[in-house]
Amino acid sequence: MILFFSTHALAGEAEVCDLLLQEKTVTGVGVREYIEAQPVLKARILAHPNGPAFLKNLNTEAALEKVPTEAELRSRLTTDEAKAINGYAGGLSRRINEYCCGPKGFWTRWQNRKTAKYHNNLVSGLAKLDPFEGAVFRDDYEPEAEKHARYLKEGGVITLERFWSSSRKRTRQYGGDTPRRANDLTLVIRSRTGRSIEKIGWIFIDYEVLFAPGARFRVDMVFPRVGGSHLVFMTELAGESKKSNDSPH
Repeated sequence: MILFFSTHALAGEAEVCDLLLQEKTVTGVGVREYIEAQPVLKARILAHPNGPAFLKNLNTEAALEKVPTEAELRSRLTTDEAKAINGYAGGLSRRINEYCCGPKGFWTRWQNRKTAKYHNNLVSGLAKLDPFEGAVFRDDYEPEAEKHARYLKEGGVITLERFWSSSRKRTRQYGGDTPRRANDLTLVIRSRTGRSIEKIGWIFIDYEVLFAPGARFRVDMVFPRVGGSHLVFMTELAGESKKSNDSPH
């Protein structure tokens, strides 16, 4: 397993603390602005072999605002598809993701036929939306040691078995006030197939970009933080076939 601190000189405790304190104050901005506001973080990214390539052509605030209008988005969807997207954002995410990761036998499908309908409409609805090609944030907590280790292996690939929510801006919901516990993960992802769903329907979803099952991500950089949490930079691998050494999640 190759970690950031195994190939680079780990910053002193004071510098790591400085990174943590700065990071907690930067909210309401996109990824480029988030990095630019933190000189310590930016310097560590630029010193990493994968850093310059990751930073190249990151979305700016102006680019982030170029999201289709609600009318444009809804014109592409059926009523059931729009309902499924709103249902996911409105509280059905856990139920739908449990269905994604569970057994798919006949009896299970019959028992979960309503959830299956939501799932299928969600998949077909997302496929009708334009891919969001830019950087997004996601905060995660992975208590299982084996799964957590997958995020810390630079060059490793993670394949989704469920849907992933993310945000194109750093918000209070996405890490602005998150306590830094061991196994906490802040993911910064270069999206290629995620779909912006923030302007669809009846529920206001702040800056939400949703990834569908099957999306694949390469771990580019891992930065350890105080308390055992990690800041992880990832790039989505769109259009590439799944390899046998992919780690499901």
